[in-house]
Amino acid sequence: MLDVVLGPREDFRPSTLADLRSAAERIWDLTHTDQFAELSASLGPLIPRLERAARTAQEEYRAELHSLLARTYRALAAASVRQNEADAAWVAADRAIREAGGPVTRSGSSPGFTDSPTPSSG
Repeated sequence: MLDVVLGPREDFRPSTLADLRSAAERIWDLTHTDQFAELSASLGPLIPRLERAARTAQEEYRAELHSLLARTYRALAAASVRQNEADAAWVAADRAIREAGGPVTRSGSSPGFTDSPTPSSG
């Protein structure tokens, strides 16, 4: 997150949206094929790009960018669960929920947050 705040500012350009979509989809694929080393290497640069894009984009692009960011954090949460990293999974799940824009209900569900496993501590 600090990279987003302290790094050089590069405002969102609509021409990068297709690349961001593709990168977010790749993250999901890597998660579900248990390619964790490649996933980790890909997440490092992607999350700051998506965070920056979601915050600097024109209004018409923000919903999709926040959705891509939520999906990326959901993939991170799922990967963390698969690697028995419950604390990391909860942080990623929390960020996914925040980006999806929905409140968490007592059942643990939120809009846009139904297609990944719920992190467990054990």
